[in-house]
Amino acid sequence: MLKYATYILTFLILTGCYRKSENKNPDKKSLPQDTSSIAVLTYQNTNKKTKFPKNIKLSKSDFLIIEQQLSKCIAQHNREMKNRFKTDSKFFFINISDYKRQYIASIDAQGNRKVWVNCFCRTGRLDWKTQEISVSDGGKCFFNLMIDLDKKTYYQLIVNGNA
Repeated sequence: MLKYATYILTFLILTGCYRKSENKNPDKKSLPQDTSSIAVLTYQNTNKKTKFPKNIKLSKSDFLIIEQQLSKCIAQHNREMKNRFKTDSKFFFINISDYKRQYIASIDAQGNRKVWVNCFCRTGRLDWKTQEISVSDGGKCFFNLMIDLDKKTYYQLIVNGNA
């Protein structure tokens, strides 16, 4: 838990010290903080079948909401695993720094901005920055969740099972 608090504190300090500069390229404003571990995909390059395939661009504040909600989700998951599996809980613990992520953002029928967050620690031979990573099984190495940017909530955490 202390490790997560350290990560969050470091992130907040770094973003708090960020000095906003004029950016003549508007697309740069929507890039995530760390492109070495985060890729933003569109529905056109995924296997997702959705009723709401309208893509949206993510702003820096959207990325902050995603980080906050993802941290809350993982903390809750890890607490639940500790309570459920008292002796073997570390087998189920998730350390988000071990994962790469894919974000797919869209608008639902009610006009709410949603982000599907796909996390994984292995990619196989796929180019994870352009192709959705989708596997069966794999355990805690593969999980995903939904984040509602407007309500600032997360839901539908799915951690793959072990085969």
